[in-house]
Amino acid sequence: MPSKALLVGVNYFMNKDDKLLSPINNVEILNDFLISYNGVDGGNVKILSDSPNYENATFFNITSSLKKIINSSDKNDFIFLYFSGYGNFLGEFEKGSDKYEKERMKMKSLYRKKNENTLFLPEDYNMASLTIEYFYKILNLSNSRIFLFFDCYNKDNTMKLKNYYDINKNTFNTFLENTEKKLSNLIVLSSNSIEKQTFNKFSKINIINNKINKTYSIFLLDLIQYLFNYIQMNINFNTFSYKDMYKIILKINTEINKLNFSSLKESEREKMNKGCCDKQNNNILLSFSEEKLIDANFFENISNEITTEEKTTDDINEKMLLRDKTIAFKNIKLERELKITQKRLNHIIKQYEELHKKYRNNFNLLL
Repeated sequence: MPSKALLVGVNYFMNKDDKLLSPINNVEILNDFLISYNGVDGGNVKILSDSPNYENATFFNITSSLKKIINSSDKNDFIFLYFSGYGNFLGEFEKGSDKYEKERMKMKSLYRKKNENTLFLPEDYNMASLTIEYFYKILNLSNSRIFLFFDCYNKDNTMKLKNYYDINKNTFNTFLENTEKKLSNLIVLSSNSIEKQTFNKFSKINIINNKINKTYSIFLLDLIQYLFNYIQMNINFNTFSYKDMYKIILKINTEINKLNFSSLKESEREKMNKGCCDKQNNNILLSFSEEKLIDANFFENISNEITTEEKTTDDINEKMLLRDKTIAFKNIKLERELKITQKRLNHIIKQYEELHKKYRNNFNLLL
């Protein structure tokens, strides 16, 4: 199945005190996973970052790459989009703090305040940012199925698609206000960390590639490990629906939000975890533009789904035709049996009439 991907990871190196540790590593491990274990052509994967090894993750480059992927795709394609970095604000200081006094002489535009419509800050976020309206406008041009993955720090808003699973509350909900009137075939996974300690996870080694001593997004690393284990057992995702993904994410979120009491005895750890973990450090949503997508398979494009529907229709039509032929054959058989029965009946009636005539004539002679 032709698949295309855009992976964006920004560490914000230009902001020494606010830089992140994991986004660039995130896109690299995800790139390896897509190519090595999902059969995605490396030429169809675009990586943007503020690392010197990749093309810059500026607003213009992101927009240009998105449009290029969408314009060159159709229903035969599955588009995978991933954004890792700051969600909707960076460097908002409290007045009077040491950091505020240190940075207040810099350009005001260097730091962007929190904006409820902003979903992602590109490398040049002081110039522009990626908003809800931005994604609606661009993704509305697509004829492909799109999986959009936000793996961000400092982000507390979503695309507000009509149907969504709230992972923290373990519930399925529907937005009363349908803001995605024109969007279709869109699935959005949004993991919004509110603390850096629940965003970054140091890993000495990972199971996808041989890169050691790296820091990754804790949610992404756990999700890839689950998906890797699944694909090792099942070869592909042909039977892995988004409902299955939801169940996996529930397990991951439970583990992420457990506090670390490794120094305590096992009984004490269980007691502490049971009573102290009301605070959720991750806000995770799995959203769908259409409810029917919940039962669709991960990495499945529209064309595959249509083919499956057409195959089902063909199977039904074939069975209907076979049924009609069987009924027709039975009708012919019944007609033949009816004709034979009618002949036999006519023969019996004729014999009866001849006997009746004979006996009547004999009776008349006796008289």
